[in-house]
Amino acid sequence: MIILYYYKETIKKLERFANYKNIRGFEYNYGFLSTKIKP
Repeated sequence: MIILYYYKETIKKLERFANYKNIRGFEYNYGFLSTKIKP
């Protein structure tokens, strides 16, 4: 599944960005993505 792979890669990038920048931003982005994927 290409979409699922892309989603996992996006999460990895968000995690890396969160560790480098701020955890708060990652929590917001992750929550936003979770609500988009799971209604």
